Amino acid sequence: MNTCNLPLITSLKREATSTDTFTAKTQRLNPGDVIELCGVGARNANSANKVVDMGVIRGSKVFYMHSVTLTTAGIWYFTKFNIKIPSDYQIIFRVVTPTAGDAFTFNIFGFIESSSNEHLLNG
Repeated sequence: MNTCNLPLITSLKREATSTDTFTAKTQRLNPGDVIELCGVGARNANSANKVVDMGVIRGSKVFYMHSVTLTTAGIWYFTKFNIKIPSDYQIIFRVVTPTAGDAFTFNIFGFIESSSNEHLLNG
């Protein structure tokens, strides 16, 4: 079976509407593919000292693998992952006790290992 690695570079943005903990997650990808997650980044444009938990979710099962404290507003914080997950998992971020109006951005870097004929034909 032939496979190809397609770059996975995507971004999520979310604004806190209250001080309640909230999550942001990616959409599901094509079934049967594999996601190789290499790294994620988080940034809060407005406030300092906010905690972001990063992980994966499938259905109602959440697995948080890393936490980072965004100690300075407007600065990117990155973490490396070296995991492969089925494409029916989603990448999830949980922001703990944000300040209302905080603007969060999350960047995801990795690869999609695809054996789909459509991807192979299109390059």
